[in-house]
Amino acid sequence: MSDTRYEPLSKIAYRAWATLRALPPIAWLGLLWAAAYDERYRPSQGIAIATFAALIAYYLWLRIRRNLRSSRVAQRHGATAKLLAAGDLESAAKTIDETLDDARPTPPVHCILLVQRAQLFLRLGDADRSLSLLKAVVDSRWLDHARLAQGASSLASALAMTELARGDLDEAERWQKEAHAKIKEAERIQLLPLDTLVDARRERYAETIERIDEALSSAEETLAPRAVDLLKLLHAFAADKLGKPAEPTRELDADVDYLVKDWPELRAFVAKSGVASA
Repeated sequence: MSDTRYEPLSKIAYRAWATLRALPPIAWLGLLWAAAYDERYRPSQGIAIATFAALIAYYLWLRIRRNLRSSRVAQRHGATAKLLAAGDLESAAKTIDETLDDARPTPPVHCILLVQRAQLFLRLGDADRSLSLLKAVVDSRWLDHARLAQGASSLASALAMTELARGDLDEAERWQKEAHAKIKEAERIQLLPLDTLVDARRERYAETIERIDEALSSAEETLAPRAVDLLKLLHAFAADKLGKPAEPTRELDADVDYLVKDWPELRAFVAKSGVASA
């Protein structure tokens, strides 16, 4: 990928950038310290005060610029969440793209946004590019820190979904286990769609129905409406496969285009049931 917005900053590059940013004040302080011990170059009191004032102004400029950048990232992140909830994937992708440059100087935040962008690549039909981007985030190791366990769980979940959509079920289950290992117990409901999809794709239809029946009420309180509709669709799909009566699905608004691409059984069921999709 040639677009640097989609390239996580390596830790070596970040340290080099941070060092270059710190050079101006260090150089000025070094010159003042050296001059203080040599009367020939000793600066006047006014010059010394002006120099320290310039250093303080430089520091404040860096803080203000960082705060403005963080504010822009937060605002666009909120806008992206609203667009995703509304199912406007193209606009959500555009908003994240506009945010990535501002986030790049803060690599963990940048990587979390890259995970979201990869999920959008997947949902818009480009599973290979999604996988490539997610692997770049894994290789960067910015989300390895314990404080970023939620981001690491989102990364593992996104990788599992991408591998599932591509039909590599072994890799999907490997990343599914990683997502469960990283996520907090209180947030485990977020992995219900992934867990259900893995069960259904493995043709564990009875387990699919049981898992959804046990957690659907909690899911309806916690997950986005489209995620809940996906669960209801998978419940009906599993019931159909077992020859059991299924709930009507025509009114569901599930985002399944990226899932049915390499899943002929679900594709046939969606075509038969008339489910709306992105």
